Order: sequence, then structure tokens, then C-alpha cells
Amino acid sequence: AAEELPLFQSKGDEVQGVVNESDYVDYKVFVPPEMGACTLRIHLKALQGDSDLFVGNGKNPKPRKKEGEHTWRKEMWGDDKLSIHYWDSAFNLGWYYISVRGSRVGYDGWCSFTL
Repeated sequence: AAEELPLFQSKGDEVQGVVNESDYVDYKVFVPPEMGACTLRIHLKALQGDSDLFVGNGKNPKPRKKEGEHTWRKEMWGDDKLSIHYWDSAFNLGWYYISVRGSRVGYDGWCSFTL
């Protein structure tokens, strides 16, 4: 099951994780209706190796790398930052599903990250 994240995080409230190469770690965050026109910002920081970010709305509750299995993605080397704006046609209020995929492993054979 996906780990639920708080909607607002301040510095130091980061979630740390570890993922093996080609595996996924799943999270979810709820954007309540009273938020209205807002932007959801997600920052995936690589600590070791390289992890990629896949996000889904209600249509993609288990986002994965394969085309059609995610709504948004960031697959850059190092840190991945994603902003989902209210004017994006796929934006919705409610649950967002976040998957971190191990892309390139570090020296210990896995990727570590903060979200």
C-alpha cells in the first residue's frame, strides 16, 4: 500500500526512502477541495544513485514508467522537481499518487532519496 504524505512539508519534514534498481516505492497525498486553484510541487532529491519520479491523478493510481501508466513524470539525472498547476488539463483536487523508481543504483546496489 502507498504511504500517505502530509500535504504541506517544511524543511526537515522530508520523507527518506530507499529503492532498488527498477523497483518502485509508492506514496500518496490528498489535495482537499478547499485548496481550489493551487500548484502541487514535488521535489525528489537523490542522495545515492538516481531515482525517477512518476505521478498519477485518480486515473493513474499506481503510476509507472510505461507510457499511459502515469500522468506526469520527471526522469532527470539527480534531483527531479515537478510542479502541477491548476490550469493543467489533468489537474484535479483529491488524491495524487507518487511513485519513486530506482533508475541507476549507487555503490551499494540501491538508490536513496528524500521526497
